[in-house]
Amino acid sequence: MPPFVTTTVPLPSDSALLVALGAIPGAWLRFRMVNHLEPMLPRRHWGTLTVNGLACFVLGLLVSLEQSCGSASQRLLLLLVTGFLGSFSTFSSFMGEVHAALRQGLRRESALLVGGSLLLGLAALGAGLAIGAG
Repeated sequence: MPPFVTTTVPLPSDSALLVALGAIPGAWLRFRMVNHLEPMLPRRHWGTLTVNGLACFVLGLLVSLEQSCGSASQRLLLLLVTGFLGSFSTFSSFMGEVHAALRQGLRRESALLVGGSLLLGLAALGAGLAIGAG
């Protein structure tokens, strides 16, 4: 053994690797979508709201399909739900945008953003569940 190899480095578990592989395209797509949507929308945070709503819809769709078909493996759920949607959904960005709006004195807009996010998220999740159930 060469002198510079003194220990083995454990590789991530299969589960951690699946989450990481899903997170890369999720984060990339979020970045691309928000940057594409921002110039077309009246306020910066509406891109984040759109991405969060879409993530809730896809989550509902995946959960519903898994419940009705029972065919989705834990590995697939780790890849798509925990990895992809976990990095695609932007709750921390959303909270930062609400905080920034509050600091600017935009209380009404902040309340609409929080309320709209909750309503859109629940509606999108419900739509995904309904479509996934067939």
